[in-house]
Amino acid sequence: METQQQLGSFITGSPEPTADEKLWGALAHASPVVLSALGPLLVMLLKGNQSVWVERQAKEALNFQLTVLAAAAVLIVAGLLLFCFGGFLLWKLLAPLWLVGTVVSIYAGIKAHEGAMYRYPFSVRLVK
Repeated sequence: METQQQLGSFITGSPEPTADEKLWGALAHASPVVLSALGPLLVMLLKGNQSVWVERQAKEALNFQLTVLAAAAVLIVAGLLLFCFGGFLLWKLLAPLWLVGTVVSIYAGIKAHEGAMYRYPFSVRLVK
C-alpha cells in the first residue's frame, strides 16, 4: 500500500485540503508578518510531515521570506558601501520592501485559507 507522501495526497487522501490544512497553510503565509522566515519554517517542521499541501505552502512562504530577507540585506550592505556617495538613499527602499512583503504574505494567507495553492510572483526557490 502506498503512503500519503507517495500519493501526494492530503491528510484524508482527498484532492481537497481539509479545514485544518487550510488553517496551517494560511499560518505559514501570514506568520512572517510577526516571525519573518521563522514562521513558515516552524509550520513546515511542525505540520509538513503530516500534509504534503501544508509542506508545499510552508516551503513557498519560506522561499519568499528568504528572498525578501536577501533583498533587504543587499540594500543594507549596498547602502553602507555607498554611504559617502548617497547610498543611504537605498535604505529608503527598505520600508516599501517590507510593505510589499507584508501585503503579499497576507494575500497568500487568504488564498491558502481558501484552499488555493499560492505561488508568489517573485521568489527564489531555495527550499525545494
